[in-house]
Amino acid sequence: MRILPIASGKGGVGKSMVAANLAIAMAQAGKKVVLADLDLGASNLHLIIGHRAPSAGISSFLNDTKMDFNTLVADTDIPNLRFLPGDAEIPGSANLKANQKNALARRLLSLDADILILDLGAGTHQSILDFF
Repeated sequence: MRILPIASGKGGVGKSMVAANLAIAMAQAGKKVVLADLDLGASNLHLIIGHRAPSAGISSFLNDTKMDFNTLVADTDIPNLRFLPGDAEIPGSANLKANQKNALARRLLSLDADILILDLGAGTHQSILDFF
């Protein structure tokens, strides 16, 4: 699997738009793509790709690492593109503990995809740098 992290030290520069459009283009080219919203403090990538608001996302998994991670990955209306929502509803989800980062990284690496695109949060927080 090829992993493409999209990041910037500043918010509002178009990271999510780049991530979404890159994911769509690669899916249209026939690649199996998973687009993951790792902007856990301000997850809104679902709006850009026209996906319904998630009832559960990465933050839900971080609070219950025994849950079936694959149930969080949703199909989209775009062939070959699946979406992993962030879920900014849970306080503190942007400040991950080491065990949470490790559990999430293991699950992300186990996804069935040709390409994994990570839409990371703004800034240079250690969690963002770790996923980059």
